[in-house]
Amino acid sequence: APARQYSLYGRGRHVVPKHHGGTTSLRDLAPPTMVLGTSAAAVVGIFFWPAWIVPAGYLAAIIVGGVAISSGEPVRTRLTTPVVLAVMHWCWGIGFITSPRALSR
Repeated sequence: APARQYSLYGRGRHVVPKHHGGTTSLRDLAPPTMVLGTSAAAVVGIFFWPAWIVPAGYLAAIIVGGVAISSGEPVRTRLTTPVVLAVMHWCWGIGFITSPRALSR
């Protein structure tokens, strides 16, 4: 359910600036930028191994961030929070990127 919710949210965030000029913030562009950058780095990493630093850095950031924001929670929550963050980021970003043009009409 959260994956679908964030995918639809990303699709909607792509449309808002078209209806309300000037409302796109860097925060709105972060997930699609992460999706494109991390995906591109993974592909490049097949031929040039140092490019894997980008996906590894993202993975490290969500693990450290997820554990940090869930401090004081049960162990199961602390272990699943990074997964939830990754699902949120990727689904929002992919939803933003794949938002159909028809939504903006």
